[in-house]
Amino acid sequence: MSDYPLSKPRFLDETDPGYRAAKAKQFDIWIVTPDEYPHSQCFDDIAFALQVGFRNLGFKVPVIKDLDFTADKTIVLGPQLLSGFPLDLMPPNAVLFNLEQISNDSPWLTSDYLTLAKQNTLWDYSPINKRAWLKLGVNTDAICEVGYVEELKRIKPQIRRDIDVLFIGSVNRRRKKILELLRSEGVAVHSLFNVYGAERDEIIPRAKVLLNFHQHDAQIFEIVRVSYLLANCCCVVSETGADIYAERHFSKGVEFCSYDGLVGACLSLLGNEKKQEELRQRGYEAMTKLDQTKLLQRALLDSSLLNSTNA
Repeated sequence: MSDYPLSKPRFLDETDPGYRAAKAKQFDIWIVTPDEYPHSQCFDDIAFALQVGFRNLGFKVPVIKDLDFTADKTIVLGPQLLSGFPLDLMPPNAVLFNLEQISNDSPWLTSDYLTLAKQNTLWDYSPINKRAWLKLGVNTDAICEVGYVEELKRIKPQIRRDIDVLFIGSVNRRRKKILELLRSEGVAVHSLFNVYGAERDEIIPRAKVLLNFHQHDAQIFEIVRVSYLLANCCCVVSETGADIYAERHFSKGVEFCSYDGLVGACLSLLGNEKKQEELRQRGYEAMTKLDQTKLLQRALLDSSLLNSTNA
């Protein structure tokens, strides 16, 4: 039980010896959190993994959600939410970390966001996005892939799973169609939206299968969402798309299939508990190979935010 404490702090603080002893005032992580906008919490797990990575590199990096900037450089999560934000309140030396898919149908790709991306250091999590940014005249200073830290493993597995298929995210027309088809087959489907943190973590282990499929035309593997599921040994079914690298890396740990094959893949897995367990273990193993500390270090070096002598 102690290996999966749901009460574990969402972010590092002074109770962590490594964090307490690390070098302060170099970096902080700002999750842009507009008033009455709860969805900024979707970045909490990424912020936590980065914070642990920074600690492993010797830096004490607080996660903030207000405007209390104290460090020389600020990693900004949720920069697409900065449209209309007073520029004089922006942190100095901001590093915008884009975690959204860059495509023409994205509501976040506004002229304000493009301007901010051009004016500041820009990180992205996806090489596919990097190419898309370039077509828009925006240079990406570094790729910081989404990775694993052992502290992300928070959820205690359950023997009894009363949810057949769980989907986490917003439901548009193409997603609703698949969920309704599954329900028509008698599948116990549960969808979560605007549920985060410990409340979400209580529901995830109740599911036999976690379903992931695309919302945008870019069709990049949703590693921002799925990484936490894989780090907690979930059985994931995911739609194929344009992200060949991710699909190859997770080929043995995620059940990939086309949009039209999602219902069949879920039904097949629900009838095969052995395959579910194999995917849980192999997905976790594949996720652990993406070391967030090393991925962060590379991004810091590539964007000249860290000297190689200090790396």
